[in-house]
Amino acid sequence: MADDIVDLSGYLETSVNLRDGRALGVTVRQLRFRELPKLAECIGDEAAMLKLCTSMTDEEIDYISLGDAERLVAECERLNMDFFQRWLERQLRRNEAVVPGVRQKIAAAVESALPTTSPRSPSA
Repeated sequence: MADDIVDLSGYLETSVNLRDGRALGVTVRQLRFRELPKLAECIGDEAAMLKLCTSMTDEEIDYISLGDAERLVAECERLNMDFFQRWLERQLRRNEAVVPGVRQKIAAAVESALPTTSPRSPSA
């Protein structure tokens, strides 16, 4: 949305459409440093990421359009992923120093936690 502006404190004010046609104002925010571990817990659960990074309740998340949900996820990632990736890399590097080989184990655990979907054929 062209009207969306990120302010200097790391917030984006935007609006989404609920499935009943009503508009809802939403704040997407940059997480605080202490919240980065919570973002790690959201891997594979984009609804949990929206709850963490936005002003939305569970009920509101359940009733937004799929297109708006995808747009909000992209905004959450835009505001937070650079910092999160660097934080995660530091965690992995420290763990690897203590337990060699742990990086591959963590990667395998994350991969197994991600939902898998099979592509649908165009004729289906």
